[in-house]
Amino acid sequence: MGGLLAYETAKQIEAEGDEVNMLALIDSSHPGMHKHLQTPDEAEIESFRRQLEGALPAFEWITGLRDETTLYGLYKKLARHMEESGLGYEALEALVPVDIMRAIPAYAQRNTNDFYHYVNLFLDLQNAYVHYNPARKVFAQAYLIKAAESRGVEANGWNAFFYRPVIFREVEGDHYSVFREPDLAGLAEVFETVGVQDTE
Repeated sequence: MGGLLAYETAKQIEAEGDEVNMLALIDSSHPGMHKHLQTPDEAEIESFRRQLEGALPAFEWITGLRDETTLYGLYKKLARHMEESGLGYEALEALVPVDIMRAIPAYAQRNTNDFYHYVNLFLDLQNAYVHYNPARKVFAQAYLIKAAESRGVEANGWNAFFYRPVIFREVEGDHYSVFREPDLAGLAEVFETVGVQDTE
């Protein structure tokens, strides 16, 4: 999500007539990566709905799921139901993707109010990400710094959103560990050379 925010910020700066010399995208999926999710997959939605019905067999809860036609809506209803029921991190962990759980700060996992604040924030940001369609390209020179262990980050997918070819770099670690030692050292090393004129 951070990469999309950086991209949109650069786009708006350029639209105002200013120049962005360099844009670093750290392990970021391009805006078109999840465009297919704009069209709901009915089979996937039905499968998740049945999973929820089996895990939380309450009549009113199940009835409320029948009218929901998107994964985003199902996740939002799940979060609301579990928060109202006083269920915390351990209960939700079995029902949502690991990426959601890993995005929640450790301190918030121990406090129900903070925990569900982050769950809902993540869901809302992901929904915005799926529906983000930039209207034009960006002139800035972009660097895509990919974590070696990450999935879903395409080396050349960002090229469609820039006028100049995106320069690709890879560092050790995954989407989260690149911001912590010891993998952070690799990220810092890339930034030491990012300002040097590339000829690739």
